[in-house]
Amino acid sequence: MTKKKRKKEKTSAPPNNKNQSRGFGTRRVEKEFTGFTYHKMSSPLEGMTEDERVEFIKKLGENFGQQFEVSFETLQKQIFQVEPCSLLSFFAYYDLTTSPGINREWTEKNPILQHHVEFLQGLLLQHSQDSFDFRSAQPQDFVEFRQLVQDVTRGFQMKPLSLADPSTTIEQHQKLITVERIRADTQAVRNWGYPQQVKRIVSDLFSSLDDTIEQRIGVRVGCLVEMWFQILDVVEYRINQHRNLVMPALRAKNIETTIKEYYQAFPDLTSSPEDLSAFVQEKDLTLDGLKAIIFSQSDLRLKHIYTLTLDTFVDAYPKAVNPEALKNVLDAWSLSFGDLSDWNPEHLFLGNPVWQKPLIKLEVGTYFCPVITLFLNYFIDIMEAIIKPHAEIYKKYEERRGKFLEQEIYQLFQKAFPSAKLYQGSEWFDATTKKTFETDLLVLLDSYLLVVEAKSGRVTEATKRGAFESLKKIVKKLMVEPSLQSKRFSDYLIKNPGLHQLNNRKGELNEVDCSKVREVVRLSITLESLGTLFCRATDLKQAGLIGSDIEMSPTMSLADLEIIFEILEGSCEKLHYLVRRAEFEKNADYNGDEIDLLAFYLDTGFNIGNAEFTQQRLSLLGMSNIFDPFFMKELPKSETPKPQRKLTRWWRSIIQHIESRQSERWTEVGCVLLNFTHDDQTKFEEGFKRIKKIVHKFWQLPDHNNTCILTNEIVPERGAVVGFAYKRIDREKRNRTMENALDEAMSISPVSRVVVIGVDVEQNDYPYSVVARHLSEDENAF
Repeated sequence: MTKKKRKKEKTSAPPNNKNQSRGFGTRRVEKEFTGFTYHKMSSPLEGMTEDERVEFIKKLGENFGQQFEVSFETLQKQIFQVEPCSLLSFFAYYDLTTSPGINREWTEKNPILQHHVEFLQGLLLQHSQDSFDFRSAQPQDFVEFRQLVQDVTRGFQMKPLSLADPSTTIEQHQKLITVERIRADTQAVRNWGYPQQVKRIVSDLFSSLDDTIEQRIGVRVGCLVEMWFQILDVVEYRINQHRNLVMPALRAKNIETTIKEYYQAFPDLTSSPEDLSAFVQEKDLTLDGLKAIIFSQSDLRLKHIYTLTLDTFVDAYPKAVNPEALKNVLDAWSLSFGDLSDWNPEHLFLGNPVWQKPLIKLEVGTYFCPVITLFLNYFIDIMEAIIKPHAEIYKKYEERRGKFLEQEIYQLFQKAFPSAKLYQGSEWFDATTKKTFETDLLVLLDSYLLVVEAKSGRVTEATKRGAFESLKKIVKKLMVEPSLQSKRFSDYLIKNPGLHQLNNRKGELNEVDCSKVREVVRLSITLESLGTLFCRATDLKQAGLIGSDIEMSPTMSLADLEIIFEILEGSCEKLHYLVRRAEFEKNADYNGDEIDLLAFYLDTGFNIGNAEFTQQRLSLLGMSNIFDPFFMKELPKSETPKPQRKLTRWWRSIIQHIESRQSERWTEVGCVLLNFTHDDQTKFEEGFKRIKKIVHKFWQLPDHNNTCILTNEIVPERGAVVGFAYKRIDREKRNRTMENALDEAMSISPVSRVVVIGVDVEQNDYPYSVVARHLSEDENAF
């Protein structure tokens, strides 16, 4: 297909088509995020003794194991009964394609997801093409295979429960849970970033090497990335075109119109409308019966949607390219039927070759790709595969990973905290160990110092499969070592306060003045992710993967950090998230990944009272879906408001005003204000409105009430807020009254941080007239 023809074909698609679909789904949100509804769920094991619980879990695992054996054997026999590409087309079209506003993972009880189809694709590739029947898959086949694939994948995931043993120690038990968690992530969790984000990161990662890669291989990684996004558009257009052609016939009100619409939609049909009309009369078909036949016949065309020729790829490549060079790349990304004949079928769950080779090569220059979004999920691995045979290029790429990560982190923090001072690659000498260490990034923001370490190491295939010793090495490299490094530097600063003159790797001098720093925030950023395990250092300690005495810093991936800084508003909010994120991981018991935590923060600010400390597990999985409409808006065209932290309008304005003025220790003031829930803010604001009315009316009375106080009863050290209203008093008396209000707040609750918000009711300044603060010097880090 030529470029000119494909562009003409695309422009013929109706704009803003209501039936428009994509190979991935989002839940469109038309209104602003207003919060979650929480439920306390009782455990099905409640009331059982420990031995009864273990026996119940073990029996459950044994039942799933039996189901797995039977279903897997049946599936492996039945796959020969249909033509494989037609079967995969059914799954791709009916299960991996969703309309905007639909997310099957949350709207269906047992949905088929991407990992199910990946597994089926790998299973089919174990056999040569002539092993299969040439009969195209029918709807009844699809229903049967759908159930089998679900039973097999669920059985594989659940059968390890049979290993439950009442004699295991807490560490052994947690070790098993940790291994199964990472295996579950490997098997089923996809999408390490949003599409446009993945596109940018992968393109930029390889950008400095693209000239060399093009000279040696004939292609550019940035162009290959762009090519795949164009291929997504091609497949999307074909899906919508197919649906638009079929729907008029299926919506027709009578048999005559149905036949007419069907033949107008598909003029290449070998039979005539008269032939079909005669068949309907002969079989005495009803309108519904005719539509069922048309629907079934149209499904035979699904294979075309996911069949891609070399010309299609050449056309999608954004610049002139040698077709032979591009063909070599596509072949390297491809598997033919029978290529996995020696592969253990059970290994497909945790180490499926289609993850690195998502194309099925049908013949020379023709490929089939039922899971079109596989490239998004494994873009880095797939691009690395191109350059691995070229040792010199690959070595440069290995060096590039670390530099790229450090530069990306620097740019993200520079944009997130525009008033901060940033220092890269600071070297310092530790007199205790007699060694010189290096800190990747220091961010000096008012009275806070952020110590950031970058780790570009890989998560190995063995780790993803749950190999414990491999997992232990990766956790040490990506989590423990950077935590120890940042803690070492933090301790060094505590022992050596004041101005530090530190050399950096460029031979320049970083002059870091820590004399006004009150708190150090430590953070580790990685290029790759360990999913939910990154967020649960406490679980990893229980599993023996991290020493119990190690003070861990939060670990998150580059993609997650980028999302966090994109969503959160202003410097105070971003800083507060990082401060509370470390505390929350240490205190609370939850399951969820970093972006689930971000969603929970928007709703609660991590201000959940006693629930943070009760060790009652909080299930946060899936909360991150609130961000999909915002980040996917460039794909299905829509205007979706960005989810925001739940703050009252007045509270948000106060924080914005404090940020704009940036008086000394403004960051601490902002963090104190953000330590209160939306409900707290609302109640305080209502109370303060009453106080302002009292002051406005009775300001001349000597003992009139002019303050209201908001404290944190569960965690007093997180501060208090005082509302102070005044009218027609001079500055000296105003300041003295505010000092009295500070003292009153500290007498009510053992707080060390108090913020006073003063409003002159006559001037009615918005959001405030004056702010005072008491931030105890006892808390000074230096």
